[in-house]
Amino acid sequence: MLDALGAVGVMRAFTSKYFLPEYDPADIKGIAWGLADKECLEKFGAHPGRALAPVNTIVDQINQQIRYYSGLHTGTANRLATPLVQFMKDFVLQLEHEIMSN
Repeated sequence: MLDALGAVGVMRAFTSKYFLPEYDPADIKGIAWGLADKECLEKFGAHPGRALAPVNTIVDQINQQIRYYSGLHTGTANRLATPLVQFMKDFVLQLEHEIMSN
């Protein structure tokens, strides 16, 4: 799961979801921003064969990957993932800032 986080995770989101819009101008952070796996399960329910939250934009995919952090089970994985997750969150916030400023 670590290789889906950080700058590599952002790149993977863009390359794996290239056919989707980058973001929704009405909700740049996406529908799963800040939700943990448990919260997504409660909000969206379980759907066999697909992610818990709908992936409608590349930013939604980034949010999905950020949630991988809550599935890490070791202290080492959490320590390594913390700055990577922060990078991804900062990326989305910076994207929102730049889009809303223009």
